[in-house]
Amino acid sequence: MRGYACGNFTGQVTLSWGNNIGAIDVMFIAALQGQQTRILKINGGNIPYDAFSNAYMQCAFWNASATSSNPGTNKCNRAYLNVEPHVYNGKFPGNLSMVITTGISCYPYCQHGTGFHVQKLYVR
Repeated sequence: MRGYACGNFTGQVTLSWGNNIGAIDVMFIAALQGQQTRILKINGGNIPYDAFSNAYMQCAFWNASATSSNPGTNKCNRAYLNVEPHVYNGKFPGNLSMVITTGISCYPYCQHGTGFHVQKLYVR
């Protein structure tokens, strides 16, 4: 799942799933782009990023190296990260809620957008 916007905009997306299999672990690969804000939360808990690139796009990566993905200006939301998913054990009882917040896309100048790319997401 991915999204992108340009303009004086801060965006938030909530992804929710029922947990009818009783999973307690979540695994994912993600990239978030925003000049001031790049926040990923699972069930209300902030998940710190693993790598960050401020060259061109202010992009945070979960389980990836910013240098190996090389997304370029305004393309963090289309970055393909060829890595194994990051595993967070015991991160959610019950249903899963992932909240992604990115922005501002054009402050002070509209040089870069804001967006996200959740490339893979697994539960077990």
